[in-house]
Amino acid sequence: MAAGPGPLNGALLYPAGGVARFRILGPLDVHLDGGEPVRLRSAKQRTLLVTLLLHANRPVSVDRLTAALWPGGLPLSAAGNLRTYMSALRRALRLGDRDSLPRLTVQSGGYRLELRPSELDLLVFANLAADGFQALHRGDPAGAAALLQGALGLWRGQAAEDVAVDGEAAITLTGLEERRLAAEEALAEAQLALGADAQLIARLQGLVAQYPLRERPWGQLMTALCRTGRQAEALAAFRELRRRLADELGVEPDPSLRRLQQQILRGDTLGSPSPRPVRIAVQVPPAQLPPDITGFTGRVAQLRRLDQALAANRAGRLKAPAIWAISGMAGVGKTALAVHWAHQVAEQFSDGQLHVDLRGYAPTPARDPLDVLTRLLHALGVPGEQVPGELDDAAAMHRSLLACKRMLILLDNAATSEQVRPLLPGSPGCLVLVTSRNRLPGLAARDGAARVTLDPLTLAEALALLQKILGPGRVDAEPDAAAEIAARCGRLPLALRIAADRAADRVHRTLAGLAGQLAATRGRLDVLAAEDDANTTVRSVFSWSYQALAPDAARMFRLLGLHPEAEVSVPAAAELAVTTQTAASRLLDQLAGAHLLEETTPGRYRLNGLLRIYAAERADTESAKDGTSG
Repeated sequence: MAAGPGPLNGALLYPAGGVARFRILGPLDVHLDGGEPVRLRSAKQRTLLVTLLLHANRPVSVDRLTAALWPGGLPLSAAGNLRTYMSALRRALRLGDRDSLPRLTVQSGGYRLELRPSELDLLVFANLAADGFQALHRGDPAGAAALLQGALGLWRGQAAEDVAVDGEAAITLTGLEERRLAAEEALAEAQLALGADAQLIARLQGLVAQYPLRERPWGQLMTALCRTGRQAEALAAFRELRRRLADELGVEPDPSLRRLQQQILRGDTLGSPSPRPVRIAVQVPPAQLPPDITGFTGRVAQLRRLDQALAANRAGRLKAPAIWAISGMAGVGKTALAVHWAHQVAEQFSDGQLHVDLRGYAPTPARDPLDVLTRLLHALGVPGEQVPGELDDAAAMHRSLLACKRMLILLDNAATSEQVRPLLPGSPGCLVLVTSRNRLPGLAARDGAARVTLDPLTLAEALALLQKILGPGRVDAEPDAAAEIAARCGRLPLALRIAADRAADRVHRTLAGLAGQLAATRGRLDVLAAEDDANTTVRSVFSWSYQALAPDAARMFRLLGLHPEAEVSVPAAAELAVTTQTAASRLLDQLAGAHLLEETTPGRYRLNGLLRIYAAERADTESAKDGTSG
């Protein structure tokens, strides 16, 4: 039910100067400089182009592209064939000039189609719709109507309706349809506020016929009918909605619609706008980042990498939502890095910063994505009663509110990619930092996340951290003891901070004395515990990673704690666990994926010193359960 073309449509889609134009909000349509149409007759090329356009200005991995081209299974020559299709696409669309846009570049193990926002109807739609939503929320229905008409006028049918796509792209296209419907509903809201009730009725009747379970258009239709003196039809519309919801979902209409029915029964003329608009409270931008980390030390290479990526994004005006997945073992400083860098760049995100602890590895259950979305939507000004009760609806509202905003979003302590995916923005302008003990391979493969993997600090960084907490005088006075403390703590920031805090609190004690306490293997984890916080201990943070393991992986972890060497090969692990090398390799990979092991060379794995002590503890306490020494 697209609205007619708005006055802003042509000016934005076809700006002066004659640049390449890509349209996917309907049949695929491509024009070159000067308006010359391009006919891509190859079905593979069309699929490839649509996949790139759906990820415009973002890198798309080779795995994602080959999956899109061959959804039924990859041929042996998939990588080579992909390069051939890319070369042909670059020639057909004249994307070879690396100094001008649009251009097709190789980047981060994949490809990226870079173009200006005005060159793709999808991006123009997102910008216009976002501006329309904002105009409606600030009480400018005339401006909102003009913007939303322009946005909806870009739609010429179903998105990419003439192109074969795989299941993942189909999900993205379904999301685009949801955004179009949200714009349709917002336009109706604006036009009701302007008093265009009679003109709206036919369009709203068509909308509820096509989407009979969407309640907001029904409420808008009831309002328009009542205002034009058709109260009986308005009440009949409510009865029809109630029947459909009862038959198909077994639920009653939303309370706001039941209140609207009562108003009509009382003879209210409904002079106010229609029910259930998403009213965004006027507020300052959210600033939810935790406090910066006192004495943050090291991670120079990782900070530089994040800085360079952000600078390149801004310099190239590439507004795609960037996603960074920061992973590493427990206590290695993932959250510290994310929070510290986020504070450094926060001023570049004028619409604010959001933060949530997903509790993927914690003593309490992991947060449900719908619960997280509710919190995020509250932070964005949505009243609690207007947050949708379904995950997909809440995620769609979240993406709509983030459209064309510049926001930094920190999703801390994630368990899986599935926990994160509904929380991601779908429009340009945002940057997302995700921290996890899991490598989150799905987030990289499906969502284009770039990875930052943290190892323990170097010895120099560990000593610098001890100096910041204890002061350079104490460390310089006992350099050998300080180096031993760093080694006994596995150069993990959490362990180093706990150890240094013990020394700082006991200024009359020597660092050599603390190093001696840490030398005792059996008691080392007892020393590395914050005395006033049961959850701030090395043992407890390790336990959350351990408890997330499958039983066979947990058993392998315990057995590695009993192995005489810190490093183990696949054959040795198989012998230790009395299993096949294939099974042992799989379990070792699982442990490495959870950052409980480090793969030093192919087929060889090392257990961090503190993790090895913890694994031996678990073997002692749980040996009776599985009837073995591990």
